[in-house]
Amino acid sequence: MSVCQQLLKVQVNDMMAERAPMVEEEKIVGQANVLQVFDVKSKQATAVAGCRVSEGSVQSGLQWRVMRGGKSVHQGACNSIKRHKLQVHQVGKGTECGIMLTDFADFHLGDTLQCISVEMVPSKQRANS
Repeated sequence: MSVCQQLLKVQVNDMMAERAPMVEEEKIVGQANVLQVFDVKSKQATAVAGCRVSEGSVQSGLQWRVMRGGKSVHQGACNSIKRHKLQVHQVGKGTECGIMLTDFADFHLGDTLQCISVEMVPSKQRANS
């Protein structure tokens, strides 16, 4: 295959990828383990999960999934993350924090909270050429 043919093939594949339908792709950017559950009386939530971040970093603006026994029991938004009574946006690996999720208060010791980034990417369906 000549250089011109290879360049043309790359250009055609790039054009096809740009026009491909978009799909959601989830990426787990961080995980935290629930070490303790605190009952609170506030307008925002009724329970706070006392956690330690075990992988990556967790961020308040992303989607969250609560895993229990290998199964998802809730997925939704984060209400707040607190560290030393200060509200923070992000917490890194090895750090302890308090996490409140929107519309969820049924935390159990040992739950894993996954912080998920959802991005729209072109589908991987390409013509075989």
